[in-house]
Amino acid sequence: MKNVVKKALMCVVMFAMIGSVSTSLVHASSIEQTENEQLQTVSDKANEKINKLDAEINALEQKEMEKARKETEGKSAEEIEQIINTFKAEIEEKTIKIQSKYGFEPVPNSAPDFTPMVGSDNISLSDGLTYDSSTGVYCFTGSWNWVDNQYDLTVDLEDLAAVRMTNPTGYLITKSYAKTFDQLGQQTGYVDYNGQQTTDSRITKRFEDSAGVVFNVRDGYYVTQFPIYYTDNGKITMYFKKSSSTAGSNKVLLDFHHNWKQYDWSASASFNNIGLTGAGYSLNVSYTKANYNWQRVSGGRVL
Repeated sequence: MKNVVKKALMCVVMFAMIGSVSTSLVHASSIEQTENEQLQTVSDKANEKINKLDAEINALEQKEMEKARKETEGKSAEEIEQIINTFKAEIEEKTIKIQSKYGFEPVPNSAPDFTPMVGSDNISLSDGLTYDSSTGVYCFTGSWNWVDNQYDLTVDLEDLAAVRMTNPTGYLITKSYAKTFDQLGQQTGYVDYNGQQTTDSRITKRFEDSAGVVFNVRDGYYVTQFPIYYTDNGKITMYFKKSSSTAGSNKVLLDFHHNWKQYDWSASASFNNIGLTGAGYSLNVSYTKANYNWQRVSGGRVL
């Protein structure tokens, strides 16, 4: 009889323990589901804000560049350069105000400009970084701008432009896109975060990985009263955020890799491999056949 009572008591205890564990698991699962829903809500709000911000910036650029085109009609190359540069500066100033309206404030730059590889003085690189504290999203922009009328007219392989992080562990890229313009301010290319581009876009997405995103820049020109360079200037925008509280110090930079050949009839070069690798996840390019090339990097922004 005592054995029967003992067994009965053991069964009661076991069922109680199982019930307790089951309740704990359900409770933990409920907490995890709630956290995931909260994260998704923040992500949805961030994407909605980013989409509105991008739409307003695109509308601004189109409006201002249309004004610039009208002002450049019948002007000399030197006058056109001055007019376009003035409009670019005004667009940059207005863009910062729009970003601020949506909560993205400038992050102070603590990194000086530098050029670690052989470069050309005929191109300038610049970058900027803003941060939205309400969503935890960073917005990095990397831009290039060729000195007008200082272009290589013997086009070879496409150029490459990349935005990348030096320490991507614990960070997540949420969206990126890019656009190009000629020196008259006409948009010659656009590729969105899904890799979809406008017809005959001069810029296309090559790949995106955890370290950054790489774009093909298809340079070239046509002649009116003077050569018009399709990719005179361009900009890459990348949104990203911390995905881990243990994320370390990080820096974001723009790499620009230019290819050209000596003569039009020279055989074109061919790529072997392109990747964001090595120390700092730099843009590394190797060739099966090489002609001439150089690479520049912007000063970057420290988070």
